[in-house]
Amino acid sequence: MPFPFARIYHLFLLLSAIGIILLARLFYLQIFISDDLAALGLLGRVQEVKMVSLRGDILARNGEKLTNSIEQYNLTIFPGKYYQKEGQVEELSKILSRDSEELKREIKSIVKPKVIAENLSEDIIKKINQLGLDGFIISKAKVRYGENIANHIVGYINKSDNKGVSGIEYLYDDILKVADEEYVAALIDARSELIPGLSYKKLHLPEPYGNNDVRLTIDYGIQKKVEEILDENKVHKAAVVVMNPKTGEILSMVSRPNFMPGKIEDYFSAEDSPLLNRAVSSYQPGSVFKLVVAAAALEKDIVKPKEVFNDDGFIDVDGIIFRGWDEKSGKRKLTFEEAIAYSSNPVLIQVGLKLGFENLKLFAQKFGFGNRTDLNFPNETLGNLPTNDQYHRGELANFSIGQGKCEVTPLQMACFTSAIANDGSIPSPKLVIEINNRHGDSIKMIKTKESKKIFSSKTAKILKDMMLGVTSYGTGQAAYVKEGGSAGKTGSAETGKVNEKGQSINHAWFVGFAPFDEPEYTVVVFVEDGMSGGNIAAPLFRQIIESIEKAEVT
Repeated sequence: MPFPFARIYHLFLLLSAIGIILLARLFYLQIFISDDLAALGLLGRVQEVKMVSLRGDILARNGEKLTNSIEQYNLTIFPGKYYQKEGQVEELSKILSRDSEELKREIKSIVKPKVIAENLSEDIIKKINQLGLDGFIISKAKVRYGENIANHIVGYINKSDNKGVSGIEYLYDDILKVADEEYVAALIDARSELIPGLSYKKLHLPEPYGNNDVRLTIDYGIQKKVEEILDENKVHKAAVVVMNPKTGEILSMVSRPNFMPGKIEDYFSAEDSPLLNRAVSSYQPGSVFKLVVAAAALEKDIVKPKEVFNDDGFIDVDGIIFRGWDEKSGKRKLTFEEAIAYSSNPVLIQVGLKLGFENLKLFAQKFGFGNRTDLNFPNETLGNLPTNDQYHRGELANFSIGQGKCEVTPLQMACFTSAIANDGSIPSPKLVIEINNRHGDSIKMIKTKESKKIFSSKTAKILKDMMLGVTSYGTGQAAYVKEGGSAGKTGSAETGKVNEKGQSINHAWFVGFAPFDEPEYTVVVFVEDGMSGGNIAAPLFRQIIESIEKAEVT
């Protein structure tokens, strides 16, 4: 039988062709690996570890990053390429300050690429590189939450699916969500073994939508300074809102205690509720609500600023005794504007009883209380107003001094106080200016809603003058700002709790604005269990206004 040279020749050509095709394929994967291949399922044939989830940024009003502001370097192991050399793990454990046996067990258990050390310093990176480890690489990653600022505004994401859970992260999740991810990958074969001759590759997985930035109204400098003031004064549980009274733009919104968004699991069971945004939570307002009573009474024309009242130190309402808050209250005559300045409980209860439950409740609703604001911020509460079936004269007396069933949020108080500063027009609170694409181009401007007239210019002028009396000679002198003047109202709301000395524990409030003639800033300070609005909240207001004015000068 003749030797089958032809068949051998053809077989040789076939095998050569197959080899050339395979080599060409490997060359293509090595050189031209692209987004298209990744999107079509290349990751099913790689060992990969996510470097960056390029979720959109949350920006302050002048473009400062509130997210993704920091990069770090991590140590990642690829099991398919890992080859242990004698003594290397021991050396690595020393560099990482870890127990060598524990590190060996972790490495042995790894079946997929895994980050085993984060936020490496330059010195540690240099030492690791000198080891020449097989299967280890230094990979760069962006830290979603770097600088610890505006956390209750920004919110946080779920690490497992990268979706927003609270704050702007939740409210604008569809805008911010990941549209581009970066991976470091090593190609493997069907047996999950590394394909020889191929190095690590950086892959991108683009999506057709998302990954846009959200630019806020928050002034980075003001936000940072307010947070510093609260922390320097060791204020534990509190909220501050700084607002432009004309536009409703929120320049700062702070809640304490703070939390670290990257370690959210540490706070779920904390007794002091760090995850609670106190700026949009409901509390009894105490005497700051007397401004609401005053506005309603002035609008109904049942009281005049110079009208004189008797302050006997207490008032009996159907057998329930309501006392003045200080030792000076008692057997004195006060004009209505003086009653606001000195925060007289007996006088405001007299006015509230004259105004009536229905009128007071209707005006409170008109002024924005008992409903969420237009901001619709996650977990924002409605506050609370007494219902008709709860009405009796004693409840109306409580209602008139911001106690009992009456609850408001600091944000609601900021809007109402802004109406006083803004000639009787209440602004709609605004937190977002625009949406930008990944190149920084604006793709959607968020319109500012028109302010709504809730009381007359005449009433606004009277209230402004009354609030100036509070800071000039009344309970809020600690809030007076010499440069430009300031006006406001103190509040101390009873909680029903007592401290170890048997003293009543009160929430402390101060609401106000500055400068007096042309108000630019409304500031609401709330300190939970802060005892006294005049002694605790008012000085914080002054510090905040003075820090803003100082920053403007410099």
